[in-house]
Amino acid sequence: MVDDQQVPHLLAIPFFFRGHEIPLLHLCRHFKSRGAKFLVTILRTSRSKPTAPPKDLAGFVRFEGFPDDINLPAERNLELFIQFFKRFQGELGDFVLDRWQCRPVTCVICDVLVEWGERVARHLGVPWIAFWTSTVLEMAMASHVPRLIAENAIKDPESIIKIPGLPDFQVRDYVTLSNVINPNFPMKFMIESLVDTVRRTAGADMILANSSGLLEDDAIKTLESSGIKVTPVGPLHLIDQDNDPKDPDKVISWLDEQDPASVLYICFGTVAPMPVGQMEELAMALDSTGVSFLWVVRHDHLKDIPPGFTAKHGISNGTNGTNGGTNGCTARHRGLLTDWVTQPRVLGHRAVGGFLTHCGWNSVMESITAGVPMITRPLMGDQTLTAAMLRQASMPAIALPTSKGGAVTKTEIVAAIEELMVRERGAELRRRAGDAAALVRSGMENGGCLDSLVTELNILAKNPKNRLA
Repeated sequence: MVDDQQVPHLLAIPFFFRGHEIPLLHLCRHFKSRGAKFLVTILRTSRSKPTAPPKDLAGFVRFEGFPDDINLPAERNLELFIQFFKRFQGELGDFVLDRWQCRPVTCVICDVLVEWGERVARHLGVPWIAFWTSTVLEMAMASHVPRLIAENAIKDPESIIKIPGLPDFQVRDYVTLSNVINPNFPMKFMIESLVDTVRRTAGADMILANSSGLLEDDAIKTLESSGIKVTPVGPLHLIDQDNDPKDPDKVISWLDEQDPASVLYICFGTVAPMPVGQMEELAMALDSTGVSFLWVVRHDHLKDIPPGFTAKHGISNGTNGTNGGTNGCTARHRGLLTDWVTQPRVLGHRAVGGFLTHCGWNSVMESITAGVPMITRPLMGDQTLTAAMLRQASMPAIALPTSKGGAVTKTEIVAAIEELMVRERGAELRRRAGDAAALVRSGMENGGCLDSLVTELNILAKNPKNRLA
């Protein structure tokens, strides 16, 4: 057996949200499928789940943990996580350098939110690849924020944001900009952190984005005109063909018994907070429409669903199943609640006819490539900008209106669900979604950017003194 201390490594450092680690694992699958001549070591906390790489990456990817005394915040809060990284960035960087100083490293690839990743790469004398997991549009917008502030262009939520090469947006389309006009904005730290992140990222040897040039050509060209070259390598999830027949919570078997395009899939991600009362409004809306639904509900949101809702529809509340899931619901139930699904597998199922989403970028790309139209209900950060981008690009999506407090009423939710799942417009949106899926998938099948990248990395594995082109 080869001693991995002597094997060339690509050192990978994700940001510690699951939505950031999953695209990195998909990227590793692409590397492996293209004959990469190195191993990938992913640095994560020792308490991160799962504790071992996926079976299809065994022997190519290995996990290595940070010290046990560096504990991630227990609360799902982006600000706490960023504060954690700022607090420990020196200690974490020193730990990595001490561990890897005498081991062969091909290059360092790290999430753009990991500030100390650049320091590690520069100290080791290897290329630094920055990995951007949000929309390229967000990077383009953030790169112009200092200019917009200097020109006093961000005055109120209705202010028009003009950036050469991009469609016009309003300030309210990008909730992160609210910090500029509201010093008491609860996520005040976000705008400073984002601007600093883009500034640092611009100095990387290469910037990879989990996006498609067919979706974000304008934003990619806008950044390039500013001297920032971004290489789109997505949608990366398309390589993850889930053929696992296991269905412990009976989600797929339940979908198998539903009519084609009859089920509304609902998921709001793993991090974003839900405004008070919104789970109840959604439950009442689902109760009114008669539409079948599959609803992924986090454990911290279960308490906000009216007790009578699950009892009325015969739905398990996600506390007794194999994974805290559905506990064997059957097709006689109109709806299904669970706490986890393999999302691409669900979106690719013939029974799913629509997706009510928080507009996380992973979710949006998975929906587009599956040909499933969306109802957009963004909750925080870049999600509002992603929803606005879908609207600007005339993508097959219906936007839920929101009040200043971010609330949506039962009546508004009912109208959106019925438009997508009941009325004739829904069939038209599904047709357009299918066309969009075929287009984006065809772009990914070419694979030119990833092919050339793996070729360069293989050369680096033989001679780390080389640089990326």
